[in-house]
Amino acid sequence: MKISKKILIVFLASFSIASSGLFAEKGRIVIITGTSSSGKSTIIRKLMPKLGAEWLRLAIDDLSEEDLEEAFDTETPMPIPNGLGEENTLICEQIKNAASHGINIVCDTVLDEDEDKLATFVRQLSGFECTTILIQCSLEDIVQRVTSRKDRPLASPLKQFSQMYISSPVGSPKTPSSFSVSLQDVRNGVCDSPKLTKEFGSERGREQFAAGLLTDLQLGESPGQHTQVLLSPKQEYDLIINNVEGTTPEQHARTIHTFITNQMTRGFIPIASPSLYTQEAPAAPQ
Repeated sequence: MKISKKILIVFLASFSIASSGLFAEKGRIVIITGTSSSGKSTIIRKLMPKLGAEWLRLAIDDLSEEDLEEAFDTETPMPIPNGLGEENTLICEQIKNAASHGINIVCDTVLDEDEDKLATFVRQLSGFECTTILIQCSLEDIVQRVTSRKDRPLASPLKQFSQMYISSPVGSPKTPSSFSVSLQDVRNGVCDSPKLTKEFGSERGREQFAAGLLTDLQLGESPGQHTQVLLSPKQEYDLIINNVEGTTPEQHARTIHTFITNQMTRGFIPIASPSLYTQEAPAAPQ
């Protein structure tokens, strides 16, 4: 089902707990997150036709203040959890409202401002089957993708990346959810990007931003401190998709679709099961 974001948000807000139930079962909620330019929007566009008309997509980060003001009665008092904010709290309540009537929803969002924000968002959706999926790609890929497009700033996805990932302790084993980066490459290819210099208007502004980026990722200040470092997501996810060179959005959409279908077939799988840190979806039951 294709529907504009404004129509969808008003549609969600039109439900009330007092309304008669539309469906016997609660809807499922899938949260797909990742930095800007990680490729999640392209993957989701491939995913939605596979899920079918029973699913709706809500691109949370595309909603403007005007959309929210039009859809929600923000004068109604509501407790706001720490780290979530009023807008996301309101959106959570309406997602729960719609899911309680059997609507399945795919939420497309970054949820990067605070490292506990995703967990807080999921807690707000307690009582519903909520799957979290991360679309991840390397810093170098993000820089390359943003640099090739003139309509996107580079600082924003880099800041999102630094809020969603952190370096693993030296000597940590590599896992399917972590990836190795060269500290020298990060400094030369990312922190010294001419696009960043242009965005900040000066070398000093770029250098200050780069220093903050390295600090957030806990990569240290000396280029020779570590030859290779491992970066891992700060949060735990039910499924992590590595959107790397040689893979396609269609492949990832099939993986996610199979994963969601298996959950619906076998019953809900609790969040952060270690066996789910894989790009490949579990095999369908015999």
